[in-house]
Amino acid sequence: MELTSMIVLVAVVVVVGVAIAAALVVGLTRRSRRQREQRAEQAQTLRTMASAHDDDIAASRSRLENAQADAERAHAEAAAADHRVAEAERVLAQEEAQQEDVLRQADAIDPHTGKAQSTGHHAAAHDAEAERAGAEAPGTTTGSHRA
Repeated sequence: MELTSMIVLVAVVVVVGVAIAAALVVGLTRRSRRQREQRAEQAQTLRTMASAHDDDIAASRSRLENAQADAERAHAEAAAADHRVAEAERVLAQEEAQQEDVLRQADAIDPHTGKAQSTGHHAAAHDAEAERAGAEAPGTTTGSHRA
């Protein structure tokens, strides 16, 4: 082969190699751009899907706030009910103590006359008091008057 044809052959091979390399670079660049575009589309789709749930999230947040407000009201009502129970227990204990005091006064004035009349109600009040105090054994006293 002649030198000229060898140079032409090398030049052709170099030109073909450069053309192939250029084609590869262009192909890879297009592929990379296409992938970026696909990722951008996918990200936009995800953002659109996420923003579609904004109303659902707002509704859930509103339900949560309503439930919290209901719970706060219920706690306040329960606290008020506990206070009413405590007050009723205090009033009951006071009334029973006053009744006990009156019966003691009556027994102190005349220990024999009123016992038969007051024993039934007085004993029932004492038994109820004993139950609240821990239900002592029958026949024992809690320090209150019993006929």
